[in-house]
Amino acid sequence: MVEPWIRPSGPRPGPPLAGRGAERAAIVGRARDVVDGHPAVVWVEGEAGAGKSALVDAVVGDLPDGFGVLRAEADELDVEEPLALAAQLGAGGSGSAGHAASELLRGWSAAQDRGPLAVVVEDLHWADPDSRTALLGAVRRLAGDRVLVVVTSRPGATDGWARFALDARRCLRVDVGALTGAEVAELGALHGVGLGPDAAARLHAHTAGHALHVRTLLTELSPEQLTRRDGVLPAPRSLAATTLAALTALPAPTRELALALATVARPIPLPTVARIAGVAPDAADALVASGLARVRDGDAGDEIAFAHPLHRVAVWDDLAPSRRRAWHRAAARHLGARESLMHRVAAAEGPDDALGADLEIAATGLGRVPAARMLLAAAGVSTGERAERLLLDAVALLVAAGRHRQAAAHRPAVESCADGPHRDLVLGMLDWEAGDAGPAEAALSRAAAPGGPPGIVTAATVRLAVLLYTAGRGDEAVATAVRALAMPGLTTEDEREAWIALAVGEQMRSGAVAGLARLEPRLPPVVADPADTDLLVARGTLEFFAARPARAVADLTAAIQLSHAAPTMAGDRLTRAHLQLANAQILTGDWASAAIHARLASRLVDEEDLVWVRAQTEGIHARLAGCVRGDWTAAEAHLRAAGEAVGQLGSLEAAFTTLIARALVADARQDPREILTVFGGLVAGAAPVPMSTALTWWPMVVDAALDVGDTATAAELLARLRTAAEERSIDLHAVVTGLGARLDEARGDVEGAIAGYERATEALGPEVVLLDRGKLLHRHGRLLLDRGDPASARERLEAALAVFGHAAPYEARVRRDLDRIRAASPSVPVQRGAAELTEREREVVALVARGMTNREVAAELYVTDKAVEYHLGNVFAKLGIRSRRALRDLTPVPH
Repeated sequence: MVEPWIRPSGPRPGPPLAGRGAERAAIVGRARDVVDGHPAVVWVEGEAGAGKSALVDAVVGDLPDGFGVLRAEADELDVEEPLALAAQLGAGGSGSAGHAASELLRGWSAAQDRGPLAVVVEDLHWADPDSRTALLGAVRRLAGDRVLVVVTSRPGATDGWARFALDARRCLRVDVGALTGAEVAELGALHGVGLGPDAAARLHAHTAGHALHVRTLLTELSPEQLTRRDGVLPAPRSLAATTLAALTALPAPTRELALALATVARPIPLPTVARIAGVAPDAADALVASGLARVRDGDAGDEIAFAHPLHRVAVWDDLAPSRRRAWHRAAARHLGARESLMHRVAAAEGPDDALGADLEIAATGLGRVPAARMLLAAAGVSTGERAERLLLDAVALLVAAGRHRQAAAHRPAVESCADGPHRDLVLGMLDWEAGDAGPAEAALSRAAAPGGPPGIVTAATVRLAVLLYTAGRGDEAVATAVRALAMPGLTTEDEREAWIALAVGEQMRSGAVAGLARLEPRLPPVVADPADTDLLVARGTLEFFAARPARAVADLTAAIQLSHAAPTMAGDRLTRAHLQLANAQILTGDWASAAIHARLASRLVDEEDLVWVRAQTEGIHARLAGCVRGDWTAAEAHLRAAGEAVGQLGSLEAAFTTLIARALVADARQDPREILTVFGGLVAGAAPVPMSTALTWWPMVVDAALDVGDTATAAELLARLRTAAEERSIDLHAVVTGLGARLDEARGDVEGAIAGYERATEALGPEVVLLDRGKLLHRHGRLLLDRGDPASARERLEAALAVFGHAAPYEARVRRDLDRIRAASPSVPVQRGAAELTEREREVVALVARGMTNREVAAELYVTDKAVEYHLGNVFAKLGIRSRRALRDLTPVPH
């Protein structure tokens, strides 16, 4: 976590603000709400030069006493630098957008200890995508925080911010349009120029009310020119021309300083830019007085910047190429090593292999995207084979960083490189990310052929192994992964990918238990190294498919906790960890925790646009809505959303997961014919069951056949289930024995059924799926009741009720049978007022009930400590309690 620089609120030097009174009052009103613990987000939108910054500066000066202000400004030059904007706000600048969002929340939470906080982010339209995602993720999680977030942007946002800015419940939208004639007159007065109605109307028509253009003319023209009744303003000219005219009128040292400022293209300490220009620092006074530049507080002292990016563009565009290169050379002499390199590139007039070598050295140790930028620059100034190698290395880094669009833009240059393994490797990576599996396999196979450069051959072999297991070709994936692991020059990252490919490939051909055996030599039982989180997620996922949900929960929980400690897990794998953990927790009956992780997975899907796993998250929500709450309307809505996601961009995994969710909801609704329809291919014996699949869904298909009275089909399905479990070494003994007992019952063999149920109950272990456990106990109790043994029946039925917990549809069935023997129903503790709790409040309750502190709950839910305090306060009020102990007494312990 990088400690951001936060200054007290108060007036800030800047251009005077005319009008905007209603907008200014509305934002300040939200700031007063923030003081009372109601966080607010303000979206300020307007065209370039409309006056967004002036409005925000005025609002910062109007903030109530006690506010701290944290400011950041996106830069057009950093749009490809991952988390560049987030780093200004205190995030570490590495890891995924999700990790950065959590870092921002931790920083904002700490800042609130000193008072309310205003976070001001300017020019979000220039922000890098990861920072936009991180900031949006952070503001969405504010609750009970004394935080005001003000964001300025030009129109045209198309990501999640576009939707968020239109949500009036969560965001105040302020549109900054053209000035009116009256506001032009007001701005003139602020500049010391009294404009009558006619003069104001004339200036308004001349500039179309564009605030920056009006302000520039008020500075450039004399009061006499602006106010003469019989005079006319100069012919309209562009803002660029107006800016250059204003610059020409300034002293020579000031002009030189402006050119230096245009060269560095960012806010910079005044002494530094003065050294670049070769002038005294006081040359900046006239530039600031002209309105073309402004001085602002920075963490290294006063910084100077152009008052608006359009001023900088006008100055820079007017320079001839030779003068630009000269200024870049001057900047390179006075800036830091990394920044000076980029100025040396801009100053280069032709190939420069020495500069290319310096850039390549500078790329070492950088993150993937910054390193790729350095290598691309190095390729541009290098010659021959060296230039091609640098280009190919850079594009490979972009692909590895997930910057697929940027990487694809360089494809023509990659194709123009000389044939060889390096070119084939990069083309294979580009084809794979574009979804062209056939060309990708062909290119990677050529690159992996023996005899090529060892590093290239190894990298290609690892990627080929990943491609093969993704395609479901387990035998080939295993052989390729084994070959990769034996190769020299295997990077740490590729070594982990090869182990994952080996384990998943083995799962494809022999089942998840065999995949776990492959992974066992590499991964210790307890993993403490955050670098191994991806392997831990892979093991947890394999345990889920091996019908070991309790062990899957332990591993996936540990992986997520390790990801909190060190941001090494990619955003898509973190999402999968939450997703698979929710799946496993549903099987173990920890409904509350499953709901938490399903919601976190959905949030990450939205924030990072992970459309390829949307169907899976919707399927989990459908299962929770139907199987746990009995909310059929919500369940159907989630199933529809899952089906739409499958139709848009659905993998085989997404399609099958959605089918399982639909069948499970049908099971909760006691609709066996829908289950048999969903799994029609399995029932008919026409659909092969992949070795990789979990078999935990199969028992309900046997149940469905028995529910419709088709004992022959049920017997066949049960025999196939027994064989499938044996082939995969999956322990389903208790479940299969229980289903056999039910089959005996359906055939009229009551004694055999009771004996079978007893054997199945004795075989129940910790890994048996909770719903299967409850169904077994329920059926046994019901049979005992029908046989005339109410005492034994009650024992089994009460045990089933305790197992089902708050799985409403299943609990209701057991209660109906208990009512038949007129026994007092043992009620599972119910929270008073629990129906009134919001979804987020229920999540907080579930975690507090486990003994977690507020800080631990905040880390688990990716929110601030203040948000947890806020939700907990609401819970206490709704439930009429005063302590955490009382809350734990009211809350059932998860199964």
